[in-house]
Amino acid sequence: MKVISVLKTLLRLTAFAVAFLLLFVVLAVAGFLLIELRVVASHDGRVNAVAFSKDGRMVASASADEHLRLWQATTGRSLRSLEGHKGWVMSAAWSPDGTWVASGGEDKTVRLWRVTDGRCLRELRGHANAVATVAFSPDGSILATGSFDNSIKLWRTSDGMLLRTLVGHEDFVNCVAFSPDGEMLASGSDDQAVRLWRVSDGNELRTFSGHQDYVAAVAFSPQGEWLASGGGSEDKMVRLWRIVDGVLERSWEASSNAVTSVAFSPDGATLASGGGRDDNSIRLWQVNQGTLLRRIEGHSDSVLSVAFSPDGTKVASGSMDRTLGVWRVADGALLWRTQARWEIGWGKGSLIALGSAVPAFLIVWGVWRLLRTLFRWAKSRLRTPKAPCAALR
Repeated sequence: MKVISVLKTLLRLTAFAVAFLLLFVVLAVAGFLLIELRVVASHDGRVNAVAFSKDGRMVASASADEHLRLWQATTGRSLRSLEGHKGWVMSAAWSPDGTWVASGGEDKTVRLWRVTDGRCLRELRGHANAVATVAFSPDGSILATGSFDNSIKLWRTSDGMLLRTLVGHEDFVNCVAFSPDGEMLASGSDDQAVRLWRVSDGNELRTFSGHQDYVAAVAFSPQGEWLASGGGSEDKMVRLWRIVDGVLERSWEASSNAVTSVAFSPDGATLASGGGRDDNSIRLWQVNQGTLLRRIEGHSDSVLSVAFSPDGTKVASGSMDRTLGVWRVADGALLWRTQARWEIGWGKGSLIALGSAVPAFLIVWGVWRLLRTLFRWAKSRLRTPKAPCAALR
């Protein structure tokens, strides 16, 4: 009777433990099927480009995680994630009226997104390699795209028609920028040249030579009198060119590595530059003299893109460390910065923070300890006690 009682107790406890394990397995399977585990409030890849909307209310960011994201400029709250590219999203630009965002991708496509609902309304195909840079003309009627196929294409935004292809660079086209009047387009390339094109007919107007490495960035001053360009890691220079005659106005070493991005403040008095690997900083320069006003640090890897807010009080940055930040120009203070945070949520509903894998480990460990204790207890109850030594004599 004792053996039967112990066996019954053991079976009941084992059944309870097995049922608990089965419940855990069912929940785990449901989790894989129904629960989204994702990084929110951040990118899961390097941030290749950042851009303020023309009203300064939003920031767009393009990332290697295949997403284009829109953020509230004042708080850093994630507003929308635009998905469609297959591969890195390499560039982003706002239309002048703020209704569209353009993106260029590693998948060789250019996409035009409607901001109000995040829908991709137009997909432009024609490049034979990754689209590294996009820019709207000041009136929004033309979109310029530069590619690793060494070409620049001009598209009509109203219907997506290809207007013309600009050929002249001998290597990857990394950056393009329209002049403030929209009549010229500047481009920078791995061939170490900065080229100036006439938009109306696509003719090359001028080539600016002097960089000793690839040209990563170009930007027109707001008044249209100067063109700034940033060079690669073997160059490290910002060069300021006079548009009217192509003369180099001034140049200065702007990074301990590549100058990955340049942007003029709205008043044209300040130039922001992004520093490559091991520099990891944003630098603000006085344009007239090329003197350093402020160095902003906070990123842990290369700063790949910088952009001024329309009022000139803030500068946004995107980095290889997978974050983007917005900083106050006056004192370099960080206003907000995205942080990676793992979360789970049911479908598109509310998210529940997942701190770590410790709870799941503790459940499995606890069930294993329970089963081991049960079997040890049963074994001790069923073991026949040894006779005292005196009984054996």
